[in-house]
Amino acid sequence: MTRPQLEHIIRAADMAQKQASKHRAALKVGQRVVVRVGGQTIRGVLIEDRGTIGVGGRRLWRIRRDDGHNGEEAPREFEMPAIYLTPVASRARRVSRPTMRSFAR
Repeated sequence: MTRPQLEHIIRAADMAQKQASKHRAALKVGQRVVVRVGGQTIRGVLIEDRGTIGVGGRRLWRIRRDDGHNGEEAPREFEMPAIYLTPVASRARRVSRPTMRSFAR
């Protein structure tokens, strides 16, 4: 392997680690998330941080589905890279937005 090839591999690994650490700070075990898969929105809870074992050092998370589930559907638990997960704001943090009714009063 030549020196430029090694440098390219090292830069790629550094970029993957920076990306993973950015998502690691945003997600925590027990947090509710939303995943878009095949046109469906799946709600779930993060149950395990699998680490940077994904392709290119992506951080994988194990998710337990929140929605109703029967034996004919996809598995109740699955793994996804952090970049596909969207955290759901907790109800305590939600800020009410003014509506047209509140302006009409």
